Amino acid sequence: MFGESERFLANTTVAARDVRMQLTMPWYFGIKEFHGEEYSANPEEVEPQHLANNDAMSFHQIIQSCDPGAPQTNDVIKARVDYLDPFSGEARFDELEVALGDLVEADATQLYKGDVVVGYAKAFIVIDALIGLGQTADAIGTAQAMVEWLDLAVEALDDEEVVEMRDVMSDYVLVLTSTYG
Repeated sequence: MFGESERFLANTTVAARDVRMQLTMPWYFGIKEFHGEEYSANPEEVEPQHLANNDAMSFHQIIQSCDPGAPQTNDVIKARVDYLDPFSGEARFDELEVALGDLVEADATQLYKGDVVVGYAKAFIVIDALIGLGQTADAIGTAQAMVEWLDLAVEALDDEEVVEMRDVMSDYVLVLTSTYG
């Protein structure tokens, strides 16, 4: 990957500086859970990120309506990203508005993948906590259950990154078993 100098630069050059994402939802939605770097109603409280080419930012959140009858299919969610051009320093932005009805009807594959990524990360936290408590059999069982869950995700998503997560967790089961089993 890094053998050619142009490929090296493509993988190490910053593509966008001071990236901040803003999500504007209808008044009745609130964030129930958030899994990402950080969020705040005040943009100054959020540390901006720098992105390389082919890099990505993930925002996995569970939102909830304070009034189940409030959402309407024509209500809009707006996503806006502000960033600085890495070469000119010029402030730029992109935004997208999507009606709730269109979101409900859209393919949910990437939402499922987001759930898989969050579940995978949380599994390591739980396994570590179980080991810390001396509950090694439960830790191994949790890792084994995670492999089974990831097998289902691999089948459903046919995604190389999910395959890699499953393979890493499978290897981790072997390490845990040889260490504590």
